[in-house]
Amino acid sequence: MKNQDCSTSLEALSALIATREPDWTHFFSDDSRCRLVTFCNPFSLRQFMDNTRYHQDIKEFELVFADGILLSRITSWVTGITTPRLAFDGNSIALQVLKQATLMSKSIGLVGGMPGEVEIAVQKLFEAGIPVKFYHHGYFNAQERDELLLAAKSQVDVLAVGMGAPAQEAFLVDLKNLGWTGAGFTCGAYISQIAARGVRYYPDAINKLHLRMFFRLFHEPRKLLWRYSIGYLPFYKGVGARFLKVLW
Repeated sequence: MKNQDCSTSLEALSALIATREPDWTHFFSDDSRCRLVTFCNPFSLRQFMDNTRYHQDIKEFELVFADGILLSRITSWVTGITTPRLAFDGNSIALQVLKQATLMSKSIGLVGGMPGEVEIAVQKLFEAGIPVKFYHHGYFNAQERDELLLAAKSQVDVLAVGMGAPAQEAFLVDLKNLGWTGAGFTCGAYISQIAARGVRYYPDAINKLHLRMFFRLFHEPRKLLWRYSIGYLPFYKGVGARFLKVLW
């Protein structure tokens, strides 16, 4: 994986993030077509480079946001366009999205998390005033996936899918290709986070100081140590190559 390839891919991914319209709030008032939103972090660059399906799927999303202050700042630097950090979690836009959908009487669905986690998440969201009509954990075979897609198409107006990239993006794009006209959001680990710590995963001080990465690493070291080191390596290489290009 050459540094220059990482730099070129970083520029391409940053352009997708920075040039998309940042407003999702009007999506629920337009039922004429499907609207998809996803969120990238530094690990997304590896997927963008290595996974052909993900590389194509992400272009189907109307909005692509920078999930994490690091990618937000780097995207702003690479493109020259101020790029906010937005994520589908309780400290960012998730509760805004779900509460607006509830106020507009939209049926909400969740797909993702481990078996048992999604049921806990649904209960905690209900306690927060957000009823979830449709839900399923993120583990299923190909036949079950097809059945789940058809069920979601007929039952859900707003769907949050948290299975990690590239699976969550592929699920929403396949749902769109079935003719679904709802609003779909990827949500990464949010379903598991709700089950573990409630609808707001990060303490306010951690969120305000942008220490979310370290907070998660402390609570999920086995899952995230590899990701933050080896998994992010293409991102680190791309940033380094870009810095040297600007410097020289």
